[in-house]
Amino acid sequence: MEINLKKIELWFKKKINSFLRMDRQPILIEKPMNKFFFVEGSRILLLRHDRIGDVMVSVPFIKLLREVFPIVELDILLSENNIAAAAAVKPYVNNIYVYKKGFISIIKLLRQLNKSKYDMIIDLFDNSSTTSSMIIKFANPLYSLGINKNNYYSYSHIVPLLNKNKHHIVERIAQLILPFGINPSSQDLKLSYPMTEELINSAKNYLSNCKSKFKIGINLSGSNRSKYWGTENYIEFIKYINNNYPHFDVVLFYTREYEADSNEIIANCKCFKAPIGKSFDEYAAMLSLCNVILTPDTAAVHIAAAFNIPCIGLFLWTGSKETGLPWFAYNSPYRCLKTSTGKLVNISVEDVIKETDEIVMEHKLGETL
Repeated sequence: MEINLKKIELWFKKKINSFLRMDRQPILIEKPMNKFFFVEGSRILLLRHDRIGDVMVSVPFIKLLREVFPIVELDILLSENNIAAAAAVKPYVNNIYVYKKGFISIIKLLRQLNKSKYDMIIDLFDNSSTTSSMIIKFANPLYSLGINKNNYYSYSHIVPLLNKNKHHIVERIAQLILPFGINPSSQDLKLSYPMTEELINSAKNYLSNCKSKFKIGINLSGSNRSKYWGTENYIEFIKYINNNYPHFDVVLFYTREYEADSNEIIANCKCFKAPIGKSFDEYAAMLSLCNVILTPDTAAVHIAAAFNIPCIGLFLWTGSKETGLPWFAYNSPYRCLKTSTGKLVNISVEDVIKETDEIVMEHKLGETL
């Protein structure tokens, strides 16, 4: 039954893509050139309706685009999955839409976007998105720009898709600045996340039980259970930190789904729980107070990069042409540990300890300093 449903889904998606397909050959832009000239009153819509990590790696491009066009109306479409991280793009955009699944919600959104009469829609996805193609078709902008991929026909203009196994996702997205006369390789593509004094003070209060000189933040899991490193692994690792780095407090970050796991961990070693149920901004603020971050979640990886915090990322990785490089911290200190087994639990504690020792030494986080 499950196989039949999958076949039906694929058939339906194929029919939709066939309907959305446009009989045109987009213009390929491979070098910096001033292809578009927008004035005050012009409107540009960015599509980034996926996960939190995706919107964070798009910030360098969005920042560059705002610098090129300081007076145009720049809007963005986020999703229910990443609206929590809207603070990352608020300094650069005028309006934020939220893509909600459901026939009625989608129809309302398409009507609203069509009435807005956008001069350009820029698709920030580097993988084909049927939803992006649908939005572009029904919003009917004067121009549409995207990365060269399977749904290239949706765009009036495209930029090259850089080799996914050689170029970080930040660099692949930044290619979209080429039609605006800028060479992305010459630009600062550092990630950022705005942080207020109020958020920092609240974070300090939440972590007030941590009295040691340094903090290592551990994000227990990613988007699903396969991205959980394992309770025994965490306990063994934290015991090593307790015994070898007593000047470090260990802080656990987790969601309600991992409450039982966190209780078992804290019962077997010395660590502190970060409060749960807080906003993403508050979560980011607490992470920003850590000196080292261990995480299987890419959103935490990008927060670490935004604040230049040494990060050890645990990744499920196939190394295929389609998936490309892991989303490790960009332009920031990091260690990348990966497994192709489909389960993070297979990354050894010894490897994580080795990388942690190197980070402590390299960044002078020793007890005597």
